[in-house]
Parts: sequence; structure tokens; C-alpha cells
Amino acid sequence: MNYVEIIRASSRNFTGLMKRKFEDLLSDFVWPWWFPYPSSWLRTALLVPLAFPFNVLILSGIVGIFISASEQNWAILVFSIIAGLILPTLILSL
Repeated sequence: MNYVEIIRASSRNFTGLMKRKFEDLLSDFVWPWWFPYPSSWLRTALLVPLAFPFNVLILSGIVGIFISASEQNWAILVFSIIAGLILPTLILSL
């Protein structure tokens, strides 16, 4: 064997050894029970920008219900329930 073959063989052995050690390290790695998985963080990051605008609609619907109760106007009540409570719930559930 010449030096080039020795270097190639040792680099393959080293790479294989490091790969096995890294895989063993990953197989032993377990998330703590109190720490959410990364998929939960991604879902939260996607849901928060959607939830805030619809939260405004929900609060507007609740305020509209109180206004319709004080004014005794059924049209405001129906509009508030549909636009402020049912519509955001349907959109967020999709």
C-alpha cells in the first residue's frame, strides 16, 4: 500500500466512525417531557399571525353583542354574532 491508499482508507474509517458516533448520539437524544417538539414551535409561529386579526373580529363581535343588548336591536345582534364569533371560528378551524 502506498501513502495515498493509506490516507484514503483511514479517512473512510474516520468518516464512518464519526458517522456512527453521531448516529449513536442522536439515538440517545430525547426531548425533555416539558419541552415542546420543534413541530409545535412551527405550528405556533404559523398560527399566531393568523390568530391576532381574527381575535380583533371576535372582540368586535362581543362588543357588538353588548351594544345590541343595550340598544335592544336584533340586527346588530345577528350581525355581531355572525361577523364576530362564527366567521373567525370557521376560518381558524380550517
